[in-house]
Amino acid sequence: MAQLTTTSRMLTTEQAAGILNVHPSTLEKGRQSHRKGLFPPYYKIGKAVRYRQVDLEAWLDANKVEVGEVLL
Repeated sequence: MAQLTTTSRMLTTEQAAGILNVHPSTLEKGRQSHRKGLFPPYYKIGKAVRYRQVDLEAWLDANKVEVGEVLL
């Protein structure tokens, strides 16, 4: 498991949704789906849900589709 560093910016669902350009409810539904990799990882801190900005960037990079790439 990746170690959390103090330089990792923690974001609310609304902030993460803004970065991903999706509605916050999309992330909320994604947390309930339990489909690993389909949505970015998140942290539960008490009742609060937080996303690390570096995790969002890594998730975006992992889901990038190159032009001309064959999708399965």
